[in-house]
Amino acid sequence: MTEQEQQVLQKYEQEASTLTQQVLACKRSINQISLYRLAAFLTGIVIIYLIGHFGAIYMLLVFLLTSFVFMQLVMKQGKLQVQHDFNKNLLAVIENEIDNLQAHKNLYDDGSGFASATHPYTDDLDIFGPFSLFHEVNRSNTQNGKAILANWFKNLSEKMVIEERQQAVKELKEKIKATFNFRAHLLPFVHHEMENLSAAISNGLKNRIAFTERKWLKTYIQILPYLVAALVAGAFFIGIFLNILVFVLLFNFFLSGIYNKEVNSVHSGFSKCAGQLNAYAEVLKWIEEENWQCIYLKNLVQQCEPANRSEKTYVKIASLAKIIKQFDLMATPIGALFLNLLFLWGIRCSIKVSKWHQTSSVFILKAFEVISGFEAITSLSTLHYNHPDWPFPKISNEFCLTMKKLGHPLIVEEKRVVNNFSMENHKTVDVITGSNMAGKSTFLRTLGINLVLAYSGAPVCAESMTVSVLKLVSYMRIKDSLNESTSTFKAELDRLKMILEKTAAESDVLVLIDEMLRGTNSKDKYAGSKAFIERLIRQQTAALVATHDLQIADLADEHSGAVRNFHFDIKMQNQDMFFDYKIKDGACKTFNASILLREIGLEVN
Repeated sequence: MTEQEQQVLQKYEQEASTLTQQVLACKRSINQISLYRLAAFLTGIVIIYLIGHFGAIYMLLVFLLTSFVFMQLVMKQGKLQVQHDFNKNLLAVIENEIDNLQAHKNLYDDGSGFASATHPYTDDLDIFGPFSLFHEVNRSNTQNGKAILANWFKNLSEKMVIEERQQAVKELKEKIKATFNFRAHLLPFVHHEMENLSAAISNGLKNRIAFTERKWLKTYIQILPYLVAALVAGAFFIGIFLNILVFVLLFNFFLSGIYNKEVNSVHSGFSKCAGQLNAYAEVLKWIEEENWQCIYLKNLVQQCEPANRSEKTYVKIASLAKIIKQFDLMATPIGALFLNLLFLWGIRCSIKVSKWHQTSSVFILKAFEVISGFEAITSLSTLHYNHPDWPFPKISNEFCLTMKKLGHPLIVEEKRVVNNFSMENHKTVDVITGSNMAGKSTFLRTLGINLVLAYSGAPVCAESMTVSVLKLVSYMRIKDSLNESTSTFKAELDRLKMILEKTAAESDVLVLIDEMLRGTNSKDKYAGSKAFIERLIRQQTAALVATHDLQIADLADEHSGAVRNFHFDIKMQNQDMFFDYKIKDGACKTFNASILLREIGLEVN
């Protein structure tokens, strides 16, 4: 861990210590209020019992006072519980960053669902899955947020987009505490909550609430509370009002039964999601009210802003949360019966949903996309904050591939070996020879994974990097398939065909190859490798080819200036092998296979 990363870790540990104390203090306060509630309830009962002989009016007064105190304590406890839950989530966010810096652990999704063996490079470069780049970087909870980040890693962006994203990452890094709060609000929702809400709003809600458009029903719902209140008051003085009240209640019972199916259909899509909506409203409030400076974030926020800007979108989300909270009061059969008899509560809430849908639904769906977009960009900004010494690459208009002290971002700093590499002037095919385990494959993956970071808009694990926008394609982990009756050699041919088609159809492609045609004999392997490399030369396609075959290195003599040789070697000390994992100019002269074979008892002449 570098000195700067160590400083970041210390900040996290201090914040975690403070939050731990706040969580414990909040929990103690919640427990105390629970005791106060019990005490208030018991005290009220005792006082009512003791003053019962003074008359009902005094008993009623004590009851009302006790109820008021009790409800105040309930509200206070509710607020403390919300704060406790938020602090606990924020603590989990901070502790996750501590684990990530210390051991590359991450509680967020590893992106296995985005993995594909047929993708041009993601499988070879460990972009998705356990211990992958996505698992290292991802801080998105929503499925859409994860998909956006995955798309940045899977697909090439234009130079302007990359640079705009870089500015967004830098700006968010300066608001890192706000991004942690943002993540803490979203942390409890780890499944498909946002997608389910989107489906509830967009998939047929208009048809489900169509019954609320009946004018007589709207009018009746509007006057019903006043009618019930008047009848209850009148019943104390004139008996006929009691009969009318009973008739109204029976009519309400009948009416709620008629529309029960429609009401349940509306409620089912939103049941118990008021807390989730409030969380989305809270994070969107930050997004909408922040004075963003960079173009990327400004454009992102504008996607959900109403044209007339009369009301912020987060207010619209909060208003839906309020309606759903009212809807959820019918969670128990007794509560539903009571509320529907007096107020036709389910129909009333459905009408409110209908009014909300007409004015706000389109903005809410866009707001969900904005939240997911912020999740993805926040993932990159967290990487930037955790590794402040990682630079942002310069994106060149002309072909360029040059980097200093390039290291693998998934290897801990204590074990990471860095290398310099450059293709500054023109496109070449660079052949990398070397011993087994000397570092050829790791170097190719180091180069590739850092380019994926660079093109996503993230900082890279290097001292500096200047690159042009290149389309990556790799050939490394070639596997056979029993299910598809595919041999290793057939799988290799399919991969080569894909690469040839891609390089023939597109310019600015960078090919990364690790040991070509390993599934055939040495004569055909050399002939095929030679023909493939010469095709790349004719197409002026940049490539790095790692191989054990020294004959491939001889192609530099036939194609001077178009083929360059590099190597990784071993050093021997008292018959012990040492690897420095440093790339060097020229073809390799020292190999270790015979040494390793001797160690297992096989003498090689």
